[in-house]
Amino acid sequence: MGFAATPDYCETFRGREVYKDPTISDGKGGYVANPEVCKEPGAYLRTGNLPVNSSQGVHTADPLPLFAFGAGSQLFNGLIDQTEIFFRVAQALGLNPYLGR
Repeated sequence: MGFAATPDYCETFRGREVYKDPTISDGKGGYVANPEVCKEPGAYLRTGNLPVNSSQGVHTADPLPLFAFGAGSQLFNGLIDQTEIFFRVAQALGLNPYLGR
C-alpha cells in the first residue's frame, strides 16, 4: 500500500505490536525517515515527494487501535484494514454502502 504526499520514510509492509512513526523530527525543523523502522529486517527507504521541512501528508498503513461497544461492535475485532472501517460502520448502522455504485 502506498500514499502520496509523504517525506522520505522506511517501509516494511508489516504491522507492529507497538506503533512507530514512519518519520521523525531531525531537530532542525525537518523530518527524516525513522531510523528504528529503517533497522527492521526487510525495511527499505522510500523516497518521498515532500520537502524535508513539511510534515503534512504523513500517513501510514499501520493498524491502529479501534474500540467499539454496543450494537454492531462484533464487526470490529482483530486487525482491520483502514479502508474497511467505513463499510463496517455502515453495516453496523444497518445501511448498505454499496447501493448507488
